[in-house]
Amino acid sequence: MRIGDTVQFIGQNSFWRQLNLKTIEFVTDEEDWIGTWNENILLQQFFGKATAIEGNNDEASLARLPYSQIPNSVFTVSTELPAPTTLKLIRRTNP
Repeated sequence: MRIGDTVQFIGQNSFWRQLNLKTIEFVTDEEDWIGTWNENILLQQFFGKATAIEGNNDEASLARLPYSQIPNSVFTVSTELPAPTTLKLIRRTNP
């Protein structure tokens, strides 16, 4: 799935039972693309926090936060929601 850095809304059941979703392509031109992902509370709450993978500048790992660490979240933790593990950088423009 591909998602951009300007997303502002994700419906609560948008990905219900889409358990095969393992990779998200993140479209941005921001230099600190992982920081941009993690600063977007919506993306971090729904899909997880991104962590850099050493030696790979265009890929990060995703780990969903425990529900207790998601303040005022409208999302629930469920085995019926996807838990993607990989975040890949897609640039809008060529450097």
